[in-house]
Amino acid sequence: MSVKKKVVLLLSWGIDSTTLLYEYYKNYDITGLFIDYGQTNHKEIESVEYHCEKLGIEYYVHKIDMGSLGCESSLVWGVIDSPTVHNRNMMFIAAALAFARNNNKDIVMIWSHLGSPDTDNSVEFIGRMDLVGKISVWIEVQAPYIYITKNEIIRKAQKLLDLNETRSCYEWWAGPCGKCKACKARLLALKE
Repeated sequence: MSVKKKVVLLLSWGIDSTTLLYEYYKNYDITGLFIDYGQTNHKEIESVEYHCEKLGIEYYVHKIDMGSLGCESSLVWGVIDSPTVHNRNMMFIAAALAFARNNNKDIVMIWSHLGSPDTDNSVEFIGRMDLVGKISVWIEVQAPYIYITKNEIIRKAQKLLDLNETRSCYEWWAGPCGKCKACKARLLALKE
């Protein structure tokens, strides 16, 4: 009987991380980690709770106050014009590495995928964060979807879960707005 690798999976309510959760939860000993970075969308944690409880996955919430670090993103301040939170994934991975080290985990997984316009989702970035993790705390950083597109992730998701139970919109008070960067990427991927 092989021992399952212990993974800290960074989670949000989007298709990418939710699909990772459903694809990998049977083969790994997964602990979910949701980063509350002061985002205006407070519904994200409800989705994480729902999916983790549905699958029997333990999860934790960690708070990082991006607003106190000078972040001017709409994800923190609620203005849709500027949705990018610079260096967000680096902070997420750093927090996940600390959590993993302190809780005897082997791997940190993140949702990064091919074609994302954000530099902290690139192959080079993930490779360097993996190197940092291995040097600093002896823990791997993996992005299993780094070589596949959003379209391919959606195809996986359609086989694993109900897409209506995920959301990508930056506007939390209504249904998908169809205007923000996340909605546009999701709609485009669903059409292809």
